[in-house]
Amino acid sequence: MAIVSTLHRYECTHRYESLPVNFGPEKGYRRNKEQCSSIKQLIDMQRLETGKVNLSEVARTLGLSRQRIHKIVSTYGLLVKK
Repeated sequence: MAIVSTLHRYECTHRYESLPVNFGPEKGYRRNKEQCSSIKQLIDMQRLETGKVNLSEVARTLGLSRQRIHKIVSTYGLLVKK
C-alpha cells in the first residue's frame, strides 16, 4: 500500500510541474517599452505644462491604477529630472 501511495504522489507532482506557468517572473519579466514610453511622454508633458507631475492623472489617462504607475515609475526611474 505504501508503494501505491508513493507512486500516486510522484505522479501528481509530475503532472503539477508539467503545467504551464501563468504567473510570476516566468510570465511577465520583460519591460513593456511602449507602456514606459507613454508614461514618460505624459510625465514630460505635465512637467512642461505645470512644472510638476501628477501620477494619478497619468494613471487616469492610461487606464491603469495609481499603484501600478508608481511601481513602473519607481522601478525604471522615470521621474529623474533632466
